Amino acid sequence: MEGMKNIENSANQGLQGEWQKLAEDYEKAPSFDELMEKISATDISVLTSQNNTNKEEAKAEFFENPNLRKPNNRWDKLNGPKYQQNLETLTEVEKDVKTGFLSQPERALAETVSGFITLKNELALSSYNYNNAENAEDKLVAAREHDRVNKEMYGLPDKDTFYSLLDQKINSIDYDGLSPEDKAEYDEMIEMIGEREIPEKPAYRPKEETVKQFGEMIEMFYGNLFQHIPEGKEAFTTAEARDIMNEAIAEEIGPETGWKVELNSKSGMASVNPDKKTVKLPEKRNMGDYTRTALKAILAHELGTHAMRSIAYEEANIDAFKTSVFPGREVSEEGIAKAMEQAIAGTYDDPTNTAPTRYIEIGLIEHKNTDFRQTFEIIKRLEHLTGGWNEDMCFENVQRAFRGTGELLNSKDLAYYNGNIEAWKYIEGHLDDPNLFDDLFLSGKTDPFDQDQQRLTYEMKTGSLA
Repeated sequence: MEGMKNIENSANQGLQGEWQKLAEDYEKAPSFDELMEKISATDISVLTSQNNTNKEEAKAEFFENPNLRKPNNRWDKLNGPKYQQNLETLTEVEKDVKTGFLSQPERALAETVSGFITLKNELALSSYNYNNAENAEDKLVAAREHDRVNKEMYGLPDKDTFYSLLDQKINSIDYDGLSPEDKAEYDEMIEMIGEREIPEKPAYRPKEETVKQFGEMIEMFYGNLFQHIPEGKEAFTTAEARDIMNEAIAEEIGPETGWKVELNSKSGMASVNPDKKTVKLPEKRNMGDYTRTALKAILAHELGTHAMRSIAYEEANIDAFKTSVFPGREVSEEGIAKAMEQAIAGTYDDPTNTAPTRYIEIGLIEHKNTDFRQTFEIIKRLEHLTGGWNEDMCFENVQRAFRGTGELLNSKDLAYYNGNIEAWKYIEGHLDDPNLFDDLFLSGKTDPFDQDQQRLTYEMKTGSLA
């Protein structure tokens, strides 16, 4: 009997010891907020870090010397030791996430965000290692790592889509109507491209009635923004566009949101910085003054999409949203914004849509194995013959496809085409859904087409992570 009591006492003491250890582990374990702060501290702007630091010098030399296969870029922003330290921190955080006392939604969010930031650091590190490799073997290892991460982050161009878009672009050229000089340029381009495969499946296009109907819906949905465009005027300088957009912010969106529109003397294209809540219009626009339709498009794109989605994210007042963003959000957001522009223009074949050309240049690199010089020479001719980008713009966009190394494919710009197609497919399947605009514009800094992300954000909004 005495022996049984001793056994019971030992068992109770053992349980108490386990509970005490569990309590101590709980106290020592980092909280969800602490883990998210650690994760956010390792975040980097992978694209900024992969931009060269001698832009004009490298471009001028490349134009002057046709024997250069690629620009002699400097990549001074790449910081290998920093990326390595970030990855070590993320590895430690990953262990804490797996063993910590987190709810299922907390763990899912931490894993999603840390996984995405890990890839960003890995891509930047592989670019750094490639540029600083001391021998051919190290260079090959870095190139393989870069290819792996690039594919996982951004994907690769579909072969059928590439050849379909390339054929559409080439077939839009009226060869018989070209001057002798342009005919020679056309022939050079065709020879550079080489054999073209016949795509088994043409590239997706939304139905014309879908584009028209969505355009009518946009006119109603954004009537409060569009009413600030003066009647009886068909052309607007960038300064006038800035003033109209700031007026729309003040009277419709709300000055308390902090959003503003400014002019930018360093770029010929519009841009947005959601973190600084700033839209920048070009002081000198590449395409001249805004038409009435183009001004509607910029209002819907920059304020109606980027600003609205950012404001929705802030007003959700969810702590988890304040630390980082979800992967794929930029792809879907740019796709939605471009779909709005196309619908306002009344055609999917909006001539200002550069996404197909971006897809083509990345397709050339991936499927035709073209280097920087070959890609540039083909795109330069293709855009000249179709009335698109000028030589400088062609160079800038090919540079983007090789950013970080000048030799390895960076397929980030597939996002403009892929996101646009994703948006149109969703719109086409939900035109009669009363929640269509809410789904597109009120999902904050998430990908509205990713069901896992939407399930996770629903759990947050219902209090799981608030």
